[in-house]
Amino acid sequence: MTVSYYDLDIKVFSKLNEQNSSIKTWYPKASGIADYVASWGMHRFWAMSRSPLAPGGGITTELEELSYFAWDVARRVLCEIVYSDLELDANSSTTDFHATLDGLDMNQQVMLTELLIEISEAIQFWSVRMKQVHDLNPNSPNSKEV
Repeated sequence: MTVSYYDLDIKVFSKLNEQNSSIKTWYPKASGIADYVASWGMHRFWAMSRSPLAPGGGITTELEELSYFAWDVARRVLCEIVYSDLELDANSSTTDFHATLDGLDMNQQVMLTELLIEISEAIQFWSVRMKQVHDLNPNSPNSKEV
């Protein structure tokens, strides 16, 4: 389950680029993921990152759903990296995630949390860069795909 910073950047950047044209919608919430994880923990992060997908998750509009896009990216990248070792599926319900996380030993839980914080920092870095490019030339065809 090793991943280099370069590989992590590629995974994060490619997933963020899926919604580059909507960066103004999801950019504001992209920078708060690491702080949220550090304050509230993995269980609550998972619930928040899944809320747009859950029936009755409190998301009422497509715009609100898109605002949590970066959180979805963090969850998907995390699972892509650890799936082969921990069998953590990005589509797991919050209940299933709780059971999986509770079944891990303390070292695995800490490793997972630290990895998510690294992913969150990569998301923050790339979202800032993508927004800068978008803001420099918002009408350019390249602003849709960085």
